[in-house]
Amino acid sequence: MFGLSFKQVIGLAFVVSLVGSLGGCASNGGVLDGDSLGATGGVSSKVVNRGRSVEIGRFLHWDKNCWAATIPNVKIVKRPKLGSVSVSRGNHMITTSECKGIPIKGTKLTYRGRRKGVDEFSYQVTSGPRAGVHTVRLTVQ
Repeated sequence: MFGLSFKQVIGLAFVVSLVGSLGGCASNGGVLDGDSLGATGGVSSKVVNRGRSVEIGRFLHWDKNCWAATIPNVKIVKRPKLGSVSVSRGNHMITTSECKGIPIKGTKLTYRGRRKGVDEFSYQVTSGPRAGVHTVRLTVQ
């Protein structure tokens, strides 16, 4: 295709998918709706139980063939003071679009509150040329 390698074609398909025409990107199945690669600013709030882990979000990107386009990178920008946050990679099911039910590799963000009170942290999701920063405020009870 125009002298491009397979890797370049897949990369191009991913960039196009980010603007919505070939594939999808999502924060899939997390307890806080609305977190996604494109989310910038804003605060999500949730009440969580002390000592229990809660999934904040799963970050996935796929192309028109329902293949993982890239694994999003999640970086903690500001750490929580009353708990801990972890980032892990693994297989996750797509729960939206025509690709629903297909497993692809993605990144999961999990929080665990250790002490009661209001906790807050920020994370950045990067994939390809796009990045978004989001702040999460949690009330640990």
